[in-house]
Amino acid sequence: MSAPVSRRSDWLLLTTANVFKFTLVGFYLVAVMTMLKTYGYTLDQLSWVYLLSAAEAAKVLFSTLVEKFRFPGIGRFRFWLLLSCTGIVLSLCGLAAADPRRDFAWLLPLCFMLSVFGVIFGCAVLGLGCTVLPYRERGFGGVIQVVAARSGKMLGGALVLWIYRYYGWTDAVAAVLVFSLLVWLQTALYKEPPSTSVPLPPNSGFHTLFKRMVWFWKETSCGLRWFALLLLSCVPYAFNAVTFVPKLNDMGWQPQHIGLALSVVIPAACMLAAPAAGILARHVRRSRLVSVLLAVQIPLSASLYAIDTFAAVHAWLPVVQIALVNIGYTLLLPVVMALMMDKARPDYAALDCSLQLSVMLAGTYAAGFFSLRLASAAGYPAVYLTAAAIGAFLWLAIRLWRDILEQPEDRQIYRPPPDYT
Repeated sequence: MSAPVSRRSDWLLLTTANVFKFTLVGFYLVAVMTMLKTYGYTLDQLSWVYLLSAAEAAKVLFSTLVEKFRFPGIGRFRFWLLLSCTGIVLSLCGLAAADPRRDFAWLLPLCFMLSVFGVIFGCAVLGLGCTVLPYRERGFGGVIQVVAARSGKMLGGALVLWIYRYYGWTDAVAAVLVFSLLVWLQTALYKEPPSTSVPLPPNSGFHTLFKRMVWFWKETSCGLRWFALLLLSCVPYAFNAVTFVPKLNDMGWQPQHIGLALSVVIPAACMLAAPAAGILARHVRRSRLVSVLLAVQIPLSASLYAIDTFAAVHAWLPVVQIALVNIGYTLLLPVVMALMMDKARPDYAALDCSLQLSVMLAGTYAAGFFSLRLASAAGYPAVYLTAAAIGAFLWLAIRLWRDILEQPEDRQIYRPPPDYT
């Protein structure tokens, strides 16, 4: 099977689908939680709503459904995009029709449906991007995901809450519903390329897919070294990022100024810088690019140690420091996403990408937890120096293990999968 060639329709669908995917995240975790709080729901009640979003943690399990059941006549991933988008539309219709003041028992199953179908939609998008994007364009695929993550959460969170403020619950939910219908229509008109329809080996049941989760790390091109690098890849940034809000607050910043800096100014700067990662990934070898981007983040993290000194010079200098750390991460993340696509096999695209993403997210969530604990025990400077030290360790590991980041450009040529039985 020849290497895939991306088309304009592929890029358009991947862009829209990724923005929609993160719009749902912002809608659920920001808008819905905020709107329900304004209706007087208690923290105990909101905790149940938040718990239902934990379906995201089982992304890799849902990806086995996408891999197991394939419908080449409709499209390997297009089928799941249409199915999950239909479920999202039905969930939103139910939420729009519900009275949030008295239908809490009805809201919970609808939120669960929205969460589950949103995760399945995300798995299908990951698989589609991995199979339709050629090696040299995967950096731009990662750029799309990074920019979509920021813009989608603005739409699903800030824009929906603005609509809610002036027009109420029904119209706020209806805005996301209209977006869902447009995505469904775009997907229905999309023709998935035949190159994505790589068949599963004969007699491949769920047991084979679950074994794949273990055997993936045993393949020569991956190994436990790739697991370790992936787990730690975003830890330095996560260590820093979780402290930005409390640190600025301790420095005397008002909430509206913190929101302006962290939710508007810095995300806008990151979205402007993100395309550079795609250009670099097209022309620079992965191992060299990751090494350089990690090396840049080490002094940026260490500079936060002197954040109070910079604040004494000018009140907005800490924001410049934070912006530089965010931009450095914004340039690194698309390359990491491209590497995930490189490592994924065409016949297990959704499963492999979801599995790797789950490992990376596990590292970031753990880093956020331990960062706040360390800040409480030893102060913010200890956090920033620890982040710089982890970044230095990662840089050294990349220098020593650069071979596992190198992938031939004909990676997408199909090879028979290993026998897991």
